[in-house]
Amino acid sequence: MALFNGTNGMIIKSAAAAILAAAVIGGWAFATTRASSDDLETHRVLDRGRHVKTNDVVAAIKERAAEERLRAAVFRAQIRAALNVKEPKPELR
Repeated sequence: MALFNGTNGMIIKSAAAAILAAAVIGGWAFATTRASSDDLETHRVLDRGRHVKTNDVVAAIKERAAEERLRAAVFRAQIRAALNVKEPKPELR
C-alpha cells in the first residue's frame, strides 16, 4: 500500500488517529449527557407527586376563597340588617 508509506502516509495516519480519537471522545460525551430510562421514570414519578401536591394546594386555596366570599356576604347582610338598608339590586352584566 503506497498510500501509507513515506511522508504522506504519516500525515494520513496522524489524521486518521486524530479523527478516530475525536469520534470516540464525541461518542462518549454524547452518551454521558443522555439520561437513562430509569432516570426518566424517576423524574416522571417525582413530577406526578409535585402535580398532586400542587393540585391539592390549589384546591385548598379555592375552598378558602369560597369560604371567605361566603363570610363576607354574611357580614354584609348583617350590616345591612343592622342599618336597616335594603339589599342592592344585582348588577346585570
